[in-house]
Amino acid sequence: MAGKKQQETFEDRITLTDQNGLQMTFECLDIIEYQDQEYAVLLNEDEEIMIFVYEQVEGAEDEAVYAPVEDPKVDEKVYRLFQKKYKDVYEFDD
Repeated sequence: MAGKKQQETFEDRITLTDQNGLQMTFECLDIIEYQDQEYAVLLNEDEEIMIFVYEQVEGAEDEAVYAPVEDPKVDEKVYRLFQKKYKDVYEFDD
């Protein structure tokens, strides 16, 4: 993703903690629904152009828990849906 064309339409911060206790903060660009599953499209705050797709997994009732998408086909499909939805907001390199 090269940059934004217009104003942001969705913005939120999310902090994820890995199995070693390392915390990383992301900007949540959107929640995309695909095949009855929710996926968070996240922008790494440390590396502007790194986008990650996380899927919502089982967690506590009042807490959303996300894990990296392991299926490259699902990862690509969710990212393509995100690109299509935001084609008028962001400029994509690919």
